[in-house]
Amino acid sequence: MWGSDPKLKDALQTLGLNSDATLGHAKAAFRQCVKALHPDRTPPTTASLAQLADAITAIRTLEKARPVEIELNISPREAVIGGHRAWSNQGRSGVFRISAGIKCGTIITAIGDSSLAARISISEQASDTSKPEHAVNLEQFITEFASEPPATRFANWLRRARSAA
Repeated sequence: MWGSDPKLKDALQTLGLNSDATLGHAKAAFRQCVKALHPDRTPPTTASLAQLADAITAIRTLEKARPVEIELNISPREAVIGGHRAWSNQGRSGVFRISAGIKCGTIITAIGDSSLAARISISEQASDTSKPEHAVNLEQFITEFASEPPATRFANWLRRARSAA
């Protein structure tokens, strides 16, 4: 489930887990480790605090690496002609390329982020006007993440004003 990344293997080993363990198993092992090493139960020594810090680093590494799968509702028209769909929720965002002729149940990954996947669902109700709250149109995504920040735009405006004078 976790792949062959050495950081993930180290994190699993720190928590005493096998590579087939789920995130739920990792969280349970982390809780047991924290209970055993917490300064209220164990006298705080350099070794125990280092083990506690390693456990915290391990669970954070595993939480960041877990794949996220969402349900992406598209219209039948989008399924036939294809297109792009931007998605954003709780600090995660991505753009999905929907290929022409895609079938319901197909799993696609975000462009440039293989840890974000979407399962395609085709429904008559899916249209550009009735997107879920977390769906973002592509223009808004580009505006937020690819355009220049206000300070840069202001600096460019000042340069143009000076060069015109």
